[in-house]
Amino acid sequence: MIEVRELEGARAAVELPLLLQDLQAHGMSAADVRTVRDRRTGEIGQVWVRWQERPHLFFSNPADRHYVIERTRGRVRFGGRIPTAGVDNVLARAYRAGGGLAGNVRVGAISQLLAGVMAKEVTNPRAAE
Repeated sequence: MIEVRELEGARAAVELPLLLQDLQAHGMSAADVRTVRDRRTGEIGQVWVRWQERPHLFFSNPADRHYVIERTRGRVRFGGRIPTAGVDNVLARAYRAGGGLAGNVRVGAISQLLAGVMAKEVTNPRAAE
């Protein structure tokens, strides 16, 4: 999951209702928003929006908050809307790997690469745990 800090400082509380309207107009909801309050004043100081992962960006329009993860290269590409400029304004959480017992495979079960390094032959010499 990727969140982008779209509002901060004094603007955050003032512009939050407008942001919520914009999100709703584009098929998102208040559940996609996380606010952070200033510890001293109790006022909303930051507004983070959860962007939506897509398999590709072909149908993303300029208002969409979409991203694609290129796992083989370790890259995140944004499509549609561009994240706001700033320092530490993009947050990646809950990186997923594996699949528990269901993700384990027996010895020799892997026989092809889906992307990445070119190889003549591929196999897993040990069972996954």
